[in-house]
Amino acid sequence: MLFESFVEIYLSVLKPRIKYDTYLTKAHIIEAKIIPYFAKKSIAEITAPDILQWQNELLKKSDGEGKQYPQTYLRAIQNQLNAILNHANKYYGLTSNPAHKTTKMWKSKAQEMLFWTKEEY
Repeated sequence: MLFESFVEIYLSVLKPRIKYDTYLTKAHIIEAKIIPYFAKKSIAEITAPDILQWQNELLKKSDGEGKQYPQTYLRAIQNQLNAILNHANKYYGLTSNPAHKTTKMWKSKAQEMLFWTKEEY
């Protein structure tokens, strides 16, 4: 099965189980950042090197202002791919999740922001 076809199944299963706004966020990330790279590839043929190449492509991209994506956003994108492949593994017979063979990149939490109090200002 092609990756893009499986994603349709995945999203249809996911939609009634999560909040609508969360669904929209996940769907946007998947459609904009993951499907363009893996769409025409069979889900069973995706390998760890494919995922590493995809990660490298994400590192090259930037937002509309020319800034690289924040590390936490990149991690969120990677987590969505991992969730799709986990779903295929658990429910649809994918023998293993190739994302598990790669190193999770980027930061999962943003740095703490420091604010001044009125007295400090």
